[in-house]
Amino acid sequence: MPKIKNSYQLTPSGVHWLLFTVILLQVFCTIVYGILYSFFSFERPDGYLLRLCLQIFAVLLPAALYLYPKNIDVTETFLIHHLDLKNVLILAGMGICIQYVCRMINTVTMLVLEWCGAETLSSVLAVPKNVGSFLLALLALVLIPAITEELLMRGVVLHAYLWRGSKSAVIASAFLFAIVHLDVRNLVSTFLLGMILAFVVLQTGSIWAGMILHGVNNLLVLISFMIEQNMSGLWIEIIMIVLFLASLFCFFWLLRVFKEHNRENGARVDIPMKKSVAYDLGRIVFSLPGLLILICFVLFQVFLFNGV
Repeated sequence: MPKIKNSYQLTPSGVHWLLFTVILLQVFCTIVYGILYSFFSFERPDGYLLRLCLQIFAVLLPAALYLYPKNIDVTETFLIHHLDLKNVLILAGMGICIQYVCRMINTVTMLVLEWCGAETLSSVLAVPKNVGSFLLALLALVLIPAITEELLMRGVVLHAYLWRGSKSAVIASAFLFAIVHLDVRNLVSTFLLGMILAFVVLQTGSIWAGMILHGVNNLLVLISFMIEQNMSGLWIEIIMIVLFLASLFCFFWLLRVFKEHNRENGARVDIPMKKSVAYDLGRIVFSLPGLLILICFVLFQVFLFNGV
């Protein structure tokens, strides 16, 4: 169980300011990347190099600087504990299943947005065409995000809310995880993924659980993206419906096995709830840094869909 005695140093308000800084750094790095690309006219590396830089300089670095002056137990804050093989296999299966469930949610979200008048936007990422570009995509979309985003969201942010109760920690961290991604098209699915990631971390008492599930999910996103470029739209829709139904069934079965297994090994982190979930979500929305995060999210959507 985390050492809650040090949690006063990781407060909700503090991590809200941290996440606001993360958003500003993402915007700054993107602008600098665009200027360098225009000025030096170097070959654009399919957007993957930018994503890699964002993970390092806009996610990992600010989190490290935020924690550096604080007297915390790194092992307990990040829940760096052993994960047994059975959990690894179950989490890999859950990661595969949840990816197809999230894909279906994203499809429904896009249909709603199109019905509201928003234009469908194509991906800015190019399909990897050789081994080098594939390895870069693997690093930028799968490996590094699974490490950096988990350390930030299921390490720092989750721990900051943990003393307020497990439910508040799971839902608040998932909400912030979805908002910080700055994309309304993936908002619902990212929120769902964030809750599942926080849940498995607390059930196992290990951040490795979140990294494994997150990495497998992202790997399937990359592989699906590459495969779908060579298939017709009708076949993709049929296959996605079949995979969604199968994944939904398998996910709930794996979830039951996962909960039973971790109930037996006694690694679960369970902190009694002290405040309501609605109260903690309200603190996000009505605090100054939380409000600034939400304003950034709205402004980014205006830019995303209107090309301002």
